[in-house]
Amino acid sequence: MRVAYLCCDPGVPVSGTKGASVHVRAVVQALRRLGHTVKIFAANPGEPGDGRESEVHAVDLGGFAGECARFLALDE
Repeated sequence: MRVAYLCCDPGVPVSGTKGASVHVRAVVQALRRLGHTVKIFAANPGEPGDGRESEVHAVDLGGFAGECARFLALDE
């Protein structure tokens, strides 16, 4: 299954170390372990250079719906 994980809260940097950030990554990892293809769409991907850039697709909140729809419609 293809899953688009949406993190629309600009106060949650996906690469951060606080609870909400860790939670996002843990849920995504669990879904991937189950064999799903998961892409994170986030308003705040966090700081570059932390090694997680390829996991997170940063999008402006105004473009969230279109970006997610394109990902979910891909034929892979």
